[in-house]
Amino acid sequence: MGFAWGTPVNGLDANLNWRYVGKIKSETDSPQMPNYSPNSGSPDERLPAMNYFDLSAAYKWRKVTARLGINNVFDRDPPLVGTDLGGGQ
Repeated sequence: MGFAWGTPVNGLDANLNWRYVGKIKSETDSPQMPNYSPNSGSPDERLPAMNYFDLSAAYKWRKVTARLGINNVFDRDPPLVGTDLGGGQ
């Protein structure tokens, strides 16, 4: 979802973009899936929902437009996947 703002400064626009990634459940948690493994204890069985916010601005002057942006403003690290080494290692 995004929001755009035409600022009072002629030619300057600002944008805020919200990226939402919903929670994810491993297919090994579902008895209907072929890889079902009850109580596997893997830390990768579920990933939490994540929110990311991006800011950008654009300034148009004559025939030239300059853009500046920052992705992931709050520097949220994505969850790590594949960290379960198994075997007690």
